[in-house]
Amino acid sequence: MGAVMQLANQRAADTKPLPHFTVNARKIDSIERDDLSPLTSQILELRAEVLDLRGELARAQRAILQRDLLLENARVREMSLRAGMGG
Repeated sequence: MGAVMQLANQRAADTKPLPHFTVNARKIDSIERDDLSPLTSQILELRAEVLDLRGELARAQRAILQRDLLLENARVREMSLRAGMGG
C-alpha cells in the first residue's frame, strides 16, 4: 500500500500545471444573436432527430425481443411435440 501511495505522490509531483486560458469577454459580447440563431436551430433539429432515432431503436429492440420470445416458444413446442411422438 505504501508503494502505491508513493507512486501516486510521485505522479502528482511530476504533473505540470495546465496553461491558464483567459476568455475575452468583449469577443463573446460582440457575437450577434443572429449569428447564434442558425446554430441554435440546427442544435434543436439534431436533438429532435436523436429523439426520433432513439424511438426507432426502442421499437426495433421490442420487435427483436418479441421475435426471440416467439422463437423460444416454437422451440419448446417442437420439443414437446417430439417428446409426445416418442422420438
